[in-house]
Amino acid sequence: MTGTASPPSKSILRGPAFSLASCNNLLAREYNYRQSMAPSQHGKRRALSTQRDHPRRSLHRQRMSFVPSGNLVLVVDDDRAVLKAVKRVLRQHGFETMLFPSADAFRSHKDFEDVICVILDLDLKHESSIPLRHRLAADGIAVPVIYITGNDSEAVRQAALQSGSIHYLLKPFSAKSLIESVKIAQALSV
Repeated sequence: MTGTASPPSKSILRGPAFSLASCNNLLAREYNYRQSMAPSQHGKRRALSTQRDHPRRSLHRQRMSFVPSGNLVLVVDDDRAVLKAVKRVLRQHGFETMLFPSADAFRSHKDFEDVICVILDLDLKHESSIPLRHRLAADGIAVPVIYITGNDSEAVRQAALQSGSIHYLLKPFSAKSLIESVKIAQALSV
C-alpha cells in the first residue's frame, strides 16, 4: 500500500446514486483504513502518516457502524410502496430496516441477533405469512411479530393472534400505531 489511507467517507451513502458497488467501495475503504491504523509487528503504524491521530477521528471511528445493535426491524411485504413507506416511518423514528419483497426472500434470512421485531404482511402473493411465523417458532427464534393486512376478517385476525403476534394492524394504518407497536416489541425483546 502506498501513501496514507484516508478515513472512509459517509458521503457515498447520500443521494440517489447509492448502489451495491458504492457500498462495496465503502466497505473496502473502511477495511483498508482500519488495516492502515492497526499496529504492525514492530509496534509502529503500517502507513506512514504525517498527521497525528486527532481526537475527532478516533471518535468518528468509534461511532461508525453500519447497523446499530438491537435496532433492526425486518419488514416482509410484496407491495413495494408499503415497504418504502414503512421503511421511511421507521427511519424517522431511529430504527434501521431490512426489507423483504417475498416470503422466499425472508426464508433465506438467518441472522436474528439484532432484530427487535418482524413486520409481516398477512396476504403475500402465493401464501399466508402465518406459516412463516410458525417456522420462526419451530426454529427457536423468539422475535416479536407484528402482522399488517388490508383484508380484515375475524377468522384471520384470530389465527394471526393465536400464532403469537403482538399486534395486528389493518392497512392503511397510522405511523403512530406502527411506531407504538414497534416500541412495544422493542421493550419485549430486551
